[in-house]
Amino acid sequence: MLCDFIELKAGANITRMAADTPRDMVYTSQDLENDLCQADSGSGTAAYGTAAGSLMAGDIVVSLATGRATVVTESNAGKVLRNTEAVCRILGGSADPWYLCYFFNESRQLKAAEARGLVGSLRFMTISELQKLEVQLPPLGRQKAIGRIYRDLCRLDHLQERRRFLVRRLVLGAMAEGNGGN
Repeated sequence: MLCDFIELKAGANITRMAADTPRDMVYTSQDLENDLCQADSGSGTAAYGTAAGSLMAGDIVVSLATGRATVVTESNAGKVLRNTEAVCRILGGSADPWYLCYFFNESRQLKAAEARGLVGSLRFMTISELQKLEVQLPPLGRQKAIGRIYRDLCRLDHLQERRRFLVRRLVLGAMAEGNGGN
């Protein structure tokens, strides 16, 4: 089971967070997407785990609302999770964080279990359902290889999407300019 090699904790209720918690220290869905594509990797100066329950670089965040998972980068370390996310911390180096990210986001094993009705959809799963998830881990070396490839693929997807956006903006700008600004 997943709880055999990771510690899982839900985020805090945002209405009960300390009034002195700045909004920019709350982990958002945009932070999750940035971490997934490593858009801000290594560019932050956030402290590591300075407050109780705060994120550390290398933690795995699973959105309970969307079912997406990512590995926290240095730029988001120190932030606090909302109750719509859960944090996974690997116990004793028994798993690779990016492999688990791949497992949550793409794994055929998880999708097959969902189809057979053995687990609910990862979307809207509870912490206890996540903890009871049956996971068959390959050897750590294979996990690391799969995790590295998955991380690079996520980064490549982001760069290609960014390129499409910039090309579209360039072409539309040229068309507007050629059409008298209309």
